[in-house]
Amino acid sequence: MNARTAQSDTEEIVRLAADMFASFGHNGPSADWHEAAREAVQRRLDEDLVVFVVDDPTQPRRLAALLPAWSSTGSPPQHNLSTKTSPAARLGRDAST
Repeated sequence: MNARTAQSDTEEIVRLAADMFASFGHNGPSADWHEAAREAVQRRLDEDLVVFVVDDPTQPRRLAALLPAWSSTGSPPQHNLSTKTSPAARLGRDAST
């Protein structure tokens, strides 16, 4: 499997994020959350977000895993005196793969 940058994968990014929340034992996110998440991902992909994704080898148009990274400004942490930080988090992996 090869990683690539997400382009038209907004729905799958949101699906994996929702799966992540469900795996924490929370109720599934609401329809309002899904809509807000889709809008935020799509807007931020053009601004300050990059998402590296791995396609599911067994199901076309489905992601197996993703890794988001974003740039934000604000007060720097002690170990990074830059005012720009780029946290990355392993947001999701499809449990069925």
